[in-house]
Amino acid sequence: MADPTSRISEPQDQYSRMNPFPETTILGPALQQELVQTIQDFYRVSDDPAANDTWLGYFTRNAKAIMAGAGAQATDDIRRFRTNMWKDVKARSHWASSAYVGEVAEGRVQLMLEGVVTRVAPDDQEKVLSWAGRAVWEKHDGAWKMSFYQVWLSEKTGLEWVPAEA
Repeated sequence: MADPTSRISEPQDQYSRMNPFPETTILGPALQQELVQTIQDFYRVSDDPAANDTWLGYFTRNAKAIMAGAGAQATDDIRRFRTNMWKDVKARSHWASSAYVGEVAEGRVQLMLEGVVTRVAPDDQEKVLSWAGRAVWEKHDGAWKMSFYQVWLSEKTGLEWVPAEA
């Protein structure tokens, strides 16, 4: 069976323009481009409610996923978790704006990501939320998969400038 996470990009969509990394990082150009592509594809699939199996392909079998305080571990539990995530959501669209590189080892990269997500409720009410996430990506059979993924959400969508005290 082909890896469900292998290059699924659709040229010219919003995800194809997403590159949360600064111009250069400690990753080097080849690894950085691999991760950019993986992140683009992951959020494209994440925003498709019908892509459950493909979305699960971005996680290792024993991965742990925590989002907005709820969590799941291992494939079957994460599958139920994903189904529940879509219960009160009609549509959503992620944008990763920044990436911070943490630990880098052979076949393993830890990243912090931040961005915004637009969610549309079944009653067509739209809400924009800021999010931050920690992802531990590991290379398995040539594909990057997460062994850990945690996301925090906030209704604060912009940074507020606070002046220094005089």
